[in-house]
Amino acid sequence: MMQAEALRFISEFRFYFTSHLGQLATRIIFLGGLLWVVFSSGEKSLATLIAVLFWQYATLPLSRMTVDLWEDSYTGAFEQTYIHVTSYAWLLTVRSFWHFVYQTALGIVLFFLFGLAFGFPWQTLKAFPWADVLILLILTLVGFWGIGLGVAGLLMIYRRGIDLADLAEYILLFLAGVVIPLEKLPSFLQAVALFLPLTLAVSLLRSLQEGGVLLGDPRMMWLVLQSLIFAVGGLVVFHWAESKARKGRGFFQG
Repeated sequence: MMQAEALRFISEFRFYFTSHLGQLATRIIFLGGLLWVVFSSGEKSLATLIAVLFWQYATLPLSRMTVDLWEDSYTGAFEQTYIHVTSYAWLLTVRSFWHFVYQTALGIVLFFLFGLAFGFPWQTLKAFPWADVLILLILTLVGFWGIGLGVAGLLMIYRRGIDLADLAEYILLFLAGVVIPLEKLPSFLQAVALFLPLTLAVSLLRSLQEGGVLLGDPRMMWLVLQSLIFAVGGLVVFHWAESKARKGRGFFQG
């Protein structure tokens, strides 16, 4: 399946190459403008730059899984997957993996492009504890993988809920400490932000810039626990919704 989905991704990329270029240009303009506004307000830091790109990367399962399921439902590919023994949850996971590969290559280029464009020294960019960033990213992706599956599962039943994925992404951008430090949010929003799946990772990212370490930080324990809860919960919701849909409600309904 890995090879087949890789070929599928390459084929679609070539077919929609012009569209991908347009999306890339839009992404550069959006992120560049967002960073310029944030940095101009006095929040210029390398951690903020990483957090913004981290947000786009970590929320990928949420957007990709819902889009893939939505497209499959209209092309007829969704029902065809159940002819084979492959789990649809696993299929969505494999597809997301190849998008991660693409986004990783693109994200590295964008990071150094924006970093140098906004005046961060090359040595500063290289000296950041990237191994710790990778650990945070993997843990966060585990949680978002579960959230993506959960939302995709609900989409099987409530077919018009795809826009909720976009809404969730932008809530995370502004309330999870990505562009606005948590301590600058109103107190009631700070309480809400603590339960968002990206908040702990962004908080730990900012502490890394100040010389902090992940080992022994109590927030790491909560991040691991939170990611496991989201992963297991999302998988349970997906299988529940899949079972319900196959009984005649949602995408399987004639």
